[in-house]
Amino acid sequence: MLRILIGSQNPHKQKKLAEMVAGQLEPFIAPKPPQIEETGNTFEEVARNKALAYAQWFNGLAISTDGGAVIPALSADEWEPLKTRRFGHTDQERIQELLRRMRNKDNRTMLWLEAIAIADPKGVLFSATAQAMDGVIDRSFNPAFYREGIWLCSITSFPHFGGRNYFELTAAEQEQTEDSWTGLSRMAAEFFKNKVR
Repeated sequence: MLRILIGSQNPHKQKKLAEMVAGQLEPFIAPKPPQIEETGNTFEEVARNKALAYAQWFNGLAISTDGGAVIPALSADEWEPLKTRRFGHTDQERIQELLRRMRNKDNRTMLWLEAIAIADPKGVLFSATAQAMDGVIDRSFNPAFYREGIWLCSITSFPHFGGRNYFELTAAEQEQTEDSWTGLSRMAAEFFKNKVR
């Protein structure tokens, strides 16, 4: 089976991408991948640039992702969806700073967008973007609700599930909140069916 490099160093996203390609291609996680600079003006553009860079390094197929939260209550100066990793030095700093900026906001809606891209060394073969279930930013942080790599989930609750925090949800409910991955998986499967042999 043809191998595809999982172009991410985030454990949560590595798992999601590996599940997405399983059965179509053999997912491969490099033990020492290069640090790829994130460039682009949209999540999809960043994902495309990352996939191409990983594919050229791997000299084969690569799949990458980029995603982030759109927070309507915050201005572009207060929150840059494409730069959440640069929002602070640690996840704890990011959490506390976002809660500070949201302190007096009535509209606490958070919209999550996720993009994927597949490339070979010559160019990008496929890309797509999907939106996940809307959430709301909590007013405080409970350290019990924290996992490395997905810090924003630690302070996000879902009205659809009675206002419970992401980490209070069942595994099935968590999957529903991340329905962007379901849509992306469906689109990727169609691409594999038609393009990858």
